Amino acid sequence: MSQPTFVADQAIKWAALGEEALVAFGAIAIVGAAGLIIIGVSRASSARQDAQGGASALGGVSLALLGAVICVAALALGFIAMVHKSS
Repeated sequence: MSQPTFVADQAIKWAALGEEALVAFGAIAIVGAAGLIIIGVSRASSARQDAQGGASALGGVSLALLGAVICVAALALGFIAMVHKSS
């Protein structure tokens, strides 16, 4: 006895759908990394204005640098994907 086949299995390209979901997750991660840059710069600026000391400012700068590294890595990964894209 054969297994029943569903119409969705024939109509949906599951590999392409998974690839689109992965790209969407990557886009959300890039937006989050840009948010880390903004939050880090804001915290570092506030720490310097309030004269809270170097540790608070360093924490903000570190957060901003982490976001910047993630953004640059995503940019490099996107560039590599475009260069090596198979047609």
